This record gives sequence, C-alpha cells and structure tokens, in this order.
Amino acid sequence: METVEWPIKGDAMFGSGSFGGCAGIRAVAALLKSLGAVLLAFGVTVPAFAGQAGLAWNPSASAGVTGYYVYYGQATRTYSSKLNVGNQTSFTVPNLTAGQTYFFAVTAYNGAGESGYSNEANALIPKPTPTPTPTPTPTPTPAPTPAPTPAPTIGANFTANRTAGAAPLNVSFTDASTGTISSYAWNFGDSSASATKNPSHTYTRAGAYSVSLSVTGSGGTKSITKSGYIKVGMDNDLVVDFGATYGIWQWLNNTNWSPLHGTTSKRIAMADIDHNGQADEVIDFGSKYGIWIRMNNASWVPLHSESANSTVKADVDDNGQDDLIVDFGSRYGIWMYMNGSSWRPLHGTTAKQIVIADIDHNGRDDVVIDFGATYGVWAYMNGGPNWKQLDTRSPSWMIKADVDHNGQDDLVMSFGAGTGAAQAYPGKGIWAYLNGSAWRQVDSRTVASTRAIGIDIDHNGQDDLVIDYGTDGLWIYRNNSNWVQLHSVASKSLSKADLDSNGQDDLAVDFGSKYGIYVYMNGNSWVPLHGVSASTITSGQVDNR
Repeated sequence: METVEWPIKGDAMFGSGSFGGCAGIRAVAALLKSLGAVLLAFGVTVPAFAGQAGLAWNPSASAGVTGYYVYYGQATRTYSSKLNVGNQTSFTVPNLTAGQTYFFAVTAYNGAGESGYSNEANALIPKPTPTPTPTPTPTPTPAPTPAPTPAPTIGANFTANRTAGAAPLNVSFTDASTGTISSYAWNFGDSSASATKNPSHTYTRAGAYSVSLSVTGSGGTKSITKSGYIKVGMDNDLVVDFGATYGIWQWLNNTNWSPLHGTTSKRIAMADIDHNGQADEVIDFGSKYGIWIRMNNASWVPLHSESANSTVKADVDDNGQDDLIVDFGSRYGIWMYMNGSSWRPLHGTTAKQIVIADIDHNGRDDVVIDFGATYGVWAYMNGGPNWKQLDTRSPSWMIKADVDHNGQDDLVMSFGAGTGAAQAYPGKGIWAYLNGSAWRQVDSRTVASTRAIGIDIDHNGQDDLVIDYGTDGLWIYRNNSNWVQLHSVASKSLSKADLDSNGQDDLAVDFGSKYGIYVYMNGNSWVPLHGVSASTITSGQVDNR
C-alpha cells in the first residue's frame, strides 16, 4: 500500500513533547470501495459496497498515539460525522446513503489531544444493485404423448350349417370373423385342413371333432377353437318307449333317466327339424293324437294329425337341413316334410321299409324304398325325379353300411335263409349291394335272420354288421371278412349310440322281458341299462350335450 504523509491538524495542541512534536506522525491513507466506480486513493484501488465505505491508512509513526478518528460528510472538508475506531488502521463506515458522495479524513489522538486532518478521500456510495427476483424457470408443459393410432382389430369366428349327424357328414363352414382378413387357416379336427374362406368338409368317421380357425389381417393373427363342435355319429342319448305302463323316457349322456311323456308311441324318429344342430324327437302317438315334434327337448309342436306307417330323416334337397320321409300308408302314400316348413308328395304307394343312403357316392341322400313283393326295391336318386330299381324282390330287412370300407354307402338286405352254399345273384341269404352297382353274397347260412345293424364295433373306421339269427343268437360280420358270435340270446331290437361320447359306437340291445336292455360298450363289455324291455329304442343327440 502506498504511504502518504498527512498534514497534522493542531500540532501545537499536543505540546512539544507528547508526539515528539507530532511532526513525525505519518499520514493515513483511505481506500474506498465502490461497486461500479473505482477510487484511486494513495495509489491503491478498493471497490466500495452499497451503503458503506471501507477505509485504510498507514499507522502514525509518532509515539504515544492511542487511536484514530474517522471524519466524514457530504461536502469537502465539512464533516458531519465522527467515529472513534480505536487503534485499528482500517475501518468500514456503515449506514451511508446510497447514491451520495462522501468525503473522509482521519485524525490520530492520544491522551493529550488530536492531530490535524489527514488528506481527504471521497467516494460515491453506489446504490444497491437489486437482487433480481429470479424469473422462475417455467416448468415445461410436457408435450402430450400422442395416442397411438390403434391397429385395426380382427376377430376370428365361424358357424356351420350342421354340427351333428351320421357319417358321412358333410358340413359347410361359414366365416364369421370381423375386420379385414387376408388369409384363413382351418383345421377340421380329423387331420384335414383348408385355406378357403368358407370351406365344406365331409367327416367319414364317428367322433367328436374340434374345429379351429386362424385368420390373419392388418391386426395380426387371431384364432378360435370350438371343442367337440362337430359330432359325427355322436348320438349319445337314447329315447326309450317302455310302453303303456311307463311311457317314454330319455337316457341322457349315459348318466340319468328323464321322463318325456306318459303316453306310449307308435314309433319315434330323430331329426334336426329346425336346423340348429340339436336333434328333435318326432313321435307318432298313433291315430288318436297323430305326429308331434319335441323341439329341442323343450316344447311340443304338432306335425300332422294322421298317424304314419314309418318316419325317417333325410336331407333330400341337399341343403344341410334334415327333412322327413313319412309314409302315411296306402290311403295317402309317402310324403316329404321339407326344411321344417312344407309338405311334398314322394310316391302314392305305401312302403314296407325305407332306408336313406348315398348310393352313388355324390354326397347326396338317396331314398331307398322297399315297396313290397309287388314292386321290389327302388331308389329315389338325388332328390328326384329319377327312380332306380335295385331289386325286384322284397327283403325281410334292409340296412345301410359301408361294408367294403371305401367311403361309399352300401346296402345290406336279407332275402331269407340261405342254402348253406354260395350262390350267384339273385340268391337266398344275406346280400350286399356294393357301391351302387354290384351284388355280393355276405352269408348263406340256412338260419333266417330277423334284424341287423351297421356299426363300427372295433372302432377302426370300417362298418361291421351285427346280425340277429334268432335262436342262433347275435353274430358280428367283422371288417368284411370274418364272423364272431356276440351273444347267444336273440334280440328284440338293436340300436347304436355313442353313449360315453368317446367317438366309438356302442350297441344297445333289448333282449326282451327276460333280460331287459344291455349295452355292449366300446366293443368289449356288456353293461346293463334297464331291466324292463322297451317297445322302441331310438338314439339321438337330444339335449345337445
């Protein structure tokens, strides 16, 4: 710091010996600090602060100095304020008015007196720089997250024109998916598939089939599986007429008996009249009540006031909906009840028996009618108008079965007891009309048969024949090759149903009043069903389960 000599105020007042004449007192330097202005004082620069001034000076060299006074005011050499700062050589003067210029001087003092003023210094006291209120940093409004444009959605679904029936069962599937679909992948549950939108498929074997559809589009891939959707040969319920004493009962799902009606019937047929996949019971109560339909196991609907000789189901017009072939006897002949709504005449002559089979293997039902000994057996082909004669004779019984296992319906007929030896057509015994063209003898034994049924006993996909030979009991013609006796007792009736819903045919046999009704389950064991013999036993899918 630069040292400057200040002139001493009133040296004489100290006396000659107090300060060594006070002539040696050194001047005091003042340094002032100012924000925004720099004061050069005695060669040293010190910035001043708002409302105050910092001063500094060299100590006096005179002996006996005990302290210093700081004088200041707002006019040169006119000091309105005085501060005793003791023996320190720097001091900050407080409480100054901002924006004013102040003038400062320092004196030294001791017990004897005070020196004169030092040289004068001045400083402009700066106004305080206002502390700016910080502008708050605005919280940025978050940019809205744009809602993603939803991907187009698709959904998989389908329907079928029929979901139950006997094999071969032709089913037309209709896509009911939603959204924009670009490809289809069907699985019909029997190792068959399709990539078309609305495919048709024929099920040739009995069983419950799960159908799956996967669709692909702009929304990805969606799939749906309907488990057990198609039931082929899955007539797992029985409608049993126990006669006038007990009336008609239903054996449902192989678990429980349910009463249907207290009045005995003349005959019972099963058909899906309203085309919803559930069998309806068509019951002929005889001349007193006529024919009624138990729709969906829920309500009764009259069909006709006349009783009939026979009633069978067929899809005559090949639209997937069951029709009825009803023989009203010699007075009215044979009529067709089409699509649950209208009657159409088929033939004016009454029939001995009627069987439905696809003889020409084109996927359409043919109506095979035995008109008795006078006219023989004829087939109403493909919904008409063509008739084809199959045999001039009238068989004692006639059934449908795929004997040679080629997927085409055959007809099996009994023309009485055989001769015990093979014969050329036409001969006695049991014959098969194979593939709509050729006759072949199945059995020539000399015992006449009373009834038969086509059923896949061993569940290998090929129809077997169960034939009742009366006193010789029940026999199985297995896989078109060998004979096996099934039971030594003759039957009153034969019916087939998949009672345990495992896809394999079971055989219901009414052994008459002595033994009641038994079921040959899954081709290996006999299970009693009821101790009372029945008037009729009819299989179907009654409760749609």
